[in-house]
Amino acid sequence: MSNKSNTITFVLREKEDAFLNSEYLKEKGILVEPLPIVSLVYYEPNAFEVKFDYFVLTSPKAINPLTNFIKNNQHNLSNTIKFFTVGLETKEKLEKTLYKNIFQADGNSQSLMQLIVNNTLPHEQGLWVAAKDRSFNLQEALRINNRKLEIYEAYKMFPIEVIDKDTIDSLIHAVYCNLVILSSRNLLITKNLLKKYDLFKKINSKSIVFVNSDNVAKKAKTLGWNRIEVIKKNFTKDILNHIVEITK
Repeated sequence: MSNKSNTITFVLREKEDAFLNSEYLKEKGILVEPLPIVSLVYYEPNAFEVKFDYFVLTSPKAINPLTNFIKNNQHNLSNTIKFFTVGLETKEKLEKTLYKNIFQADGNSQSLMQLIVNNTLPHEQGLWVAAKDRSFNLQEALRINNRKLEIYEAYKMFPIEVIDKDTIDSLIHAVYCNLVILSSRNLLITKNLLKKYDLFKKINSKSIVFVNSDNVAKKAKTLGWNRIEVIKKNFTKDILNHIVEITK
């Protein structure tokens, strides 16, 4: 995009993240607006009769439900209990809670499954603090590999179906747009939401979509997004800082 002063950056994420990320970019001098596309609802866990030998977290949003679960169930955490995460950001945030024995996969579900198999025993019982709308059946993958995993469906993302009028006006009148979309699911939600307002073709023609992995970029291409840039960073803050560097 040739004229950066005519570019508005839109952060299309879960509601809280969209506003927090937008405020961070605004403080850095970026012309930015939050565009929440999903809302988050937490659920209480079912009662589990077993004690768990390891926990699995595939999103930083699972940390608070995990902490509450351990507290409410008075789960006695031994020094040997293990925590498995799919990415570095979840691991780093989990470490701040003072949990130990944290194993990090290489950012995808297949490597997470193999990491658990390599570092657990068949008799050990795991608990996956997961989203209700997850796409990977980790429980079945581990069962095939003779591992036990219960699931606590801790939260669900609901697509937001309305864009406020001021944001619509900003989208329409922006000369260029940077769209920050950090998951395949959110790419589809964004496309469907823009199509609802008959805006997808218009916004797509003047936008760069910033994503955080090659897999998300491939999904963006299949959905018809024209211009895609991959920012291979482990932390959201690093992604935002990269956008600051190229936008100013």
